[in-house]
Amino acid sequence: MKDLFLYAVNYVLTVALTVSVAGSALFFLLRLSAFFLGSCYKVRHHYNLMRAAVLFCLMPAVVLAGTVVMVETNVEWGLLDTGYGVEAVSFADYFGIMMIENHKLNLVRVGIFAIWLTGFAVTFFCRLAHEKRALRRIMGCAVVWDAEPVERLRRTLARESGMGRRVWIYRSNMIKTPFSAGIYRPRIYFPEAELKEADIYRILKHEIIHCKRGDIVYRLLFMLLRGMQWYNPLFAFFERDFILYSELACDEAALEYADTEERFCYAGLTLSMAAAEAGHIQAVCRTEFASRNEREMKKRMVHIMRGKQDLTRAAAVSGAIFFSALCPVTVYAASQGVAAVGRYVSEMAETEVSTWEKMEEYFDLEWTEMDKKPLSAEIGRATEKREIWRALLKKGDTITIRIASDRKEDVFSVGLKDFYGKSVRRAESENGACLYTFRVDRTSDYIVFIEGRHPVGSRGIYVAGSIVAPEFVERVR
Repeated sequence: MKDLFLYAVNYVLTVALTVSVAGSALFFLLRLSAFFLGSCYKVRHHYNLMRAAVLFCLMPAVVLAGTVVMVETNVEWGLLDTGYGVEAVSFADYFGIMMIENHKLNLVRVGIFAIWLTGFAVTFFCRLAHEKRALRRIMGCAVVWDAEPVERLRRTLARESGMGRRVWIYRSNMIKTPFSAGIYRPRIYFPEAELKEADIYRILKHEIIHCKRGDIVYRLLFMLLRGMQWYNPLFAFFERDFILYSELACDEAALEYADTEERFCYAGLTLSMAAAEAGHIQAVCRTEFASRNEREMKKRMVHIMRGKQDLTRAAAVSGAIFFSALCPVTVYAASQGVAAVGRYVSEMAETEVSTWEKMEEYFDLEWTEMDKKPLSAEIGRATEKREIWRALLKKGDTITIRIASDRKEDVFSVGLKDFYGKSVRRAESENGACLYTFRVDRTSDYIVFIEGRHPVGSRGIYVAGSIVAPEFVERVR
């Protein structure tokens, strides 16, 4: 159970790091494309790609990274024979330090996992709870706004946008700017300020478009992604960009057929809402009509007044295909980078842990104890189990087995079971040989056994080698 837990911890940390690198590269490329195309073309295509990137990083990227780790990782719990002695650490071909079996490094890994889990809980769940409380406070003092002009505008805009669900409209004295909230029951909140009917129409159109496109859901999903990647500061910038482009795309849809005068009125309304919001705290999970950031507001004003030309269908389809191919490429490249870093750190860790001075006692055991306790056995048929040694071991003791067959084609396993016959751990042979170190977690009598894995009717497996352990009670004949 302990080994499975450590493997799961290693697996989660490796996958999270891989997705973090892949997501950073993906959003960086998206921002680069927005830099070159954002001044000429409509941003709705770019915003759709950003939403696809959020979904990709939440599920397909995790599955793809997990598959790469599962396929490429070759875990060898036990000692690694370098040809110059015995190393007191385990080894993995692919993800380096993530699979080193060392007590101190295990504590470090578990500690890192605990820190990541705590950061995720604080960043996502605490933030979500805070915003839910703020929304409940706003809802507590809000009243339904069902005046006849408002209801008429709501029905008209719902029909024009194709919004099938009923959108509820409220007014609250706790807010200064309109916003929308609610996933299953969409709601639009207005401040208590006096608004002209034309301004109510503009605000309602903007917020209904948010509700129709599901922007509330995507912002919640990005908040989840931000919680999972809380240790990566780039995702904070990506979240801000995502919210900005959400507003820009909504402005585009609201002003699709507007003339210059209408754009001017829309921009003036947005600026007036931003001025009223200045210094007012309004933190809930929502979509906003006005932004508090001056740079973002300036960008919105330019975007509202200028207008952009749309991409051709061929360009949009080509961009979507290129992005679809780019997503798995970033994950694979990230996995290779994580692997390279892991191997480098692994070499440093093994050098630090397995110095010649620390390994001197193991080296002595290799030549003294192995000569005193050679072992050999013959397994006559498939799945036959042969007990070789019985050992009295204390908690924390290790027992190292070096054993090889006379043919590389032979397949067998070496195991260790306690006094009650429960198999503690099992190691499979590779190329007719097996080098493995067992570590016991409680004091008891233990039996070392060899089990055949060859087809019935073939010749027996003849194995020979040596065993190293602190103390033996007797040899099993």
